[in-house]
Amino acid sequence: MLDIRLIREQPDLVKSRLAMRGGGDEAKVDELLRVDAERRKAETALQQLNADRKRLSKEIGAKRSRGETAEEFEAQVRQIGQQITELSEHTTKLDEQQRNLLLEIPNLPHESVPVGKDPSANRVVRSWGEKPNPTGKILDHVAIGEERGLFDLERAAALETVHGYLKDIGINYCGRYGDWGYMWTDESYISGERAAESALSLCFA
Repeated sequence: MLDIRLIREQPDLVKSRLAMRGGGDEAKVDELLRVDAERRKAETALQQLNADRKRLSKEIGAKRSRGETAEEFEAQVRQIGQQITELSEHTTKLDEQQRNLLLEIPNLPHESVPVGKDPSANRVVRSWGEKPNPTGKILDHVAIGEERGLFDLERAAALETVHGYLKDIGINYCGRYGDWGYMWTDESYISGERAAESALSLCFA
């Protein structure tokens, strides 16, 4: 998230850097500054209202100590209290709006970053090794795993369905053919222990 002080003090710099990204985010800067100015103005007014209420409260206390009526000041305090409540809600909404705008504005690219509409404008800084030139179809890690027998996604999905059904009808499974995917003897033991605990809980329920 960008520092709001940077945007306040150097809006043109922020806009120009954002324009380098090509996403149109620079248009959000003016809206952010408008919301920020309104929020700061509301906070100043809120501080003034709190000060006025504090001052009037002291005058009410002084009048009462002298046995004088303070109804006029009390009415003003109630009115100010209502204004403070409304202004506090408005300030909270502006604060949330400003934060959301800040979250939508991306980080600024460095001034050395080349400007371009697509990756073809990127500049090669350095390279090493020999670039591979595959002749066949390039497979992702899932396809390679299935091809080499490392993954069996269909069996995993089937087992999950079967295990869910067995659990629903009250059959507890354990061991090698229960969890299937265990790698160590300890895991097989833990699987059996878990099934036994489940069975005992059903017996004594």
